[in-house]
Amino acid sequence: MTRPSDSRADPADGPKAHGAPGIVPVAATAFLAMAASALAAATFEFMLVPLQTDLGMSADQASAATLVPTGASLLVVFVVGALGDRLGERLVMVLGALSFVVGAALVAAAWNVPTLVVGRALAGIGALTMTVIGLAVVNAALRDEDQRARAFAAFAALVPAVFVSAPLLSAWMTTSLGWRTVPALWIALGLVVLVMAWRLIPTGLGSAADAGGK
Repeated sequence: MTRPSDSRADPADGPKAHGAPGIVPVAATAFLAMAASALAAATFEFMLVPLQTDLGMSADQASAATLVPTGASLLVVFVVGALGDRLGERLVMVLGALSFVVGAALVAAAWNVPTLVVGRALAGIGALTMTVIGLAVVNAALRDEDQRARAFAAFAALVPAVFVSAPLLSAWMTTSLGWRTVPALWIALGLVVLVMAWRLIPTGLGSAADAGGK
């Protein structure tokens, strides 16, 4: 008599056990989201001088534009995680990427200071959302403690690497192609994150992880 096969999923299999593409694509989406957020933060100051000249901004306005994402992020930092638990990481990541893309588009097309400020605020909210949800996705997707530790160590190395290399890229783009190409790069990365999040992050990832841990 043939024994029925054990259909229970191995918790270490992560999202693949729930019909998702697997750990690597999900983790790659999360890391790209966090890298895009870090890139936006690291490149803005290096396009600020030509931007200030084009828009006729005062020094105080330029300083305020630099700080806008921080203030906007403080408005949502305490609710992003709760939204991820309630609505699912995939939807919140997509909404964060959408906010990031719309904000970056407003920055790239900015014709006056208010447009720039609104764009910076939306991009900042989107960047924070992508970072918070990206960390949650990595935490939920990687059930094995060693894998999780390696992933967070990689993230700890990713941020300084972006902040070291991004200014060089931003300075070259601003000088050679114009400052508006920098937020155009943010748009491209945000769109990639949006598509990858929708296609690769499984629905109910956090709840599946919670169920697997019970």
